[in-house]
Amino acid sequence: MFLNDRGYWGDTTSAERLIARRKTQEPIINKIYEIIKAQVDKSILPKNKFSKALMYMYSREAHFKTFLGNPDTLIDNNLSERAIKPLVIGRKNWLFLGSKDSGKPTAAILSLVQTCRHLNIDPAKYLEDVLRKIMGYNSQKLHELLPDNWAKMNCGQT
Repeated sequence: MFLNDRGYWGDTTSAERLIARRKTQEPIINKIYEIIKAQVDKSILPKNKFSKALMYMYSREAHFKTFLGNPDTLIDNNLSERAIKPLVIGRKNWLFLGSKDSGKPTAAILSLVQTCRHLNIDPAKYLEDVLRKIMGYNSQKLHELLPDNWAKMNCGQT
């Protein structure tokens, strides 16, 4: 599946990728789920790791098939994994980040920083500009300060 999908990302359009995925990937996915459902329907799955993996896939079928209907969705989550790697590495260093309530605000800031990096925005410039503007900003227009919208308004500052 991964080898097939890798070939679709060269010079193909989204429409071509969708057609190719439906032609080559969808039958594979459907066969996988046919096998999984047959095992689940037997209701005799033992409680081992393989059975748990089957149940995990079975319960998330719609999510697993998302890439079949959206040609711009990657088949894997490697991009997300790479984005959170600095967080995983720093986790032990942040055990004593502050109070137990400091986790959510820290996660929000780190999410903004990773989003900026993904959009090729300098996180320091973004945060400096947004923090300067946010206090007097119209609360109905706060969405304008999200990284993707900010980049559109500040295209020369990324």
